[in-house]
Amino acid sequence: LSDREADRRAQEWLDKLDPQAAVGARHHIVPRFLLARFASPEGQLRVRNRADGKASLRSIGDLAVRDFYTAVTESSVLDARLESLLSEVEGGAAELLRQHLDSRVFARSRAFTPQERATLDAFVGMQAVLLRVRVDDHQWRSSRQGR
Repeated sequence: LSDREADRRAQEWLDKLDPQAAVGARHHIVPRFLLARFASPEGQLRVRNRADGKASLRSIGDLAVRDFYTAVTESSVLDARLESLLSEVEGGAAELLRQHLDSRVFARSRAFTPQERATLDAFVGMQAVLLRVRVDDHQWRSSRQGR
């Protein structure tokens, strides 16, 4: 698959998305399926409030942020297609990791297939980019507040 063909397919997929479909939705900064692996059987995690340092139990659903991945286009229109892309990539990774970690197969590990590796590579790469964006945004906000 050439770069040109990959770009064409990606644009074709993106063009089919409704930019408004996920506007107003709540998004997990850390993917929900990862949070669930560390949660109690009741679906709760111990979290620390960054402002006061106090720890509390919170439901995974409570850890989402409204419109976190929604962008504003140059035309001042809300566009949540990034959330659709994240859902696609995270869904593939979640299913793959579930297959490996929640079965007897994990007891006798096997190498990932090329397609499985591509799925994990896309997930890890996207998380790395999103982390960099969040760090840069945090640093920018801190500099604006004189911290």
